[in-house]
Amino acid sequence: MFQWPPYLSTISSTLTLNAMGTQNSRESLRSYFDAICIVPLIGLISMHLPLSCHGQQQKFRVTPHDLQVLEGAEAMLRCEVSNLAGAVQWTKDGFALGFSAVIPGFPRYSVLGDRKQGAYNLRISNASITDDAEYQCQVGPARLNSAIRANAKLTVICK
Repeated sequence: MFQWPPYLSTISSTLTLNAMGTQNSRESLRSYFDAICIVPLIGLISMHLPLSCHGQQQKFRVTPHDLQVLEGAEAMLRCEVSNLAGAVQWTKDGFALGFSAVIPGFPRYSVLGDRKQGAYNLRISNASITDDAEYQCQVGPARLNSAIRANAKLTVICK
């Protein structure tokens, strides 16, 4: 049987006038609220979530785009996230580069930006043919947010 959420019991005991100005009993108000408040379970759950979690899904504000650079130039793959909740990392051809701004084993790679702004731009200095690859900005799941991913192809053109 449907259980009244505590806040509806409080509301129903304080409302006593109907649209005609006549007094309603608490039971008639319960019947009215029963009719409008029976919702699927997920609806009841979402009514009790804090506003900051409901409707504030993380999403890309700026996604990385395919890029062509000359060998020796700097490449910047942009990735910015709104309502950031999860951890962010880049991958190169499916290989995870990690969550740090400094990427071990890749001294020419760095992640620029800041968490408060949701900016995680991958900078590759002195691009070489070995950097020619498919990159992906990955934002992990957190709280009620799903993981999101965005791809870009970096093409390094030989001089």
